[in-house]
Amino acid sequence: MNAEIEQLRKDADKLRGETEALRRERDVQEARHKQELETVKNDLKTERDEQEARHRQELEMVKNNLKTEHNAQVARHKKELDNVKNELSAQLKEQITAMFMNALILPRTADTSASNIFRSFK
Repeated sequence: MNAEIEQLRKDADKLRGETEALRRERDVQEARHKQELETVKNDLKTERDEQEARHRQELEMVKNNLKTEHNAQVARHKKELDNVKNELSAQLKEQITAMFMNALILPRTADTSASNIFRSFK
């Protein structure tokens, strides 16, 4: 019976050793997996940060392009407005000149004298 007990003790010691070896193996694997997960997490964060930086840069380029296009449109519209203003100013000058010429050419009567016509513009 002592031999059986001694054998059981040896078997128990052997099992404890195997159990401890398995625990160490498990701990090593957990540490390796934890490190791998941390690496993947950091890689994903880096990739996300790079994508965000690229998107910010792209948005800035789009914003600058839109601003440039807007400024070009504003410049074109200002030029068009200046052209229209100059054209209307020239037409007005022609009309005023024609009125003055007509006023000077009309016969001098009390109703149609140049001074009466000029006063009507005031």
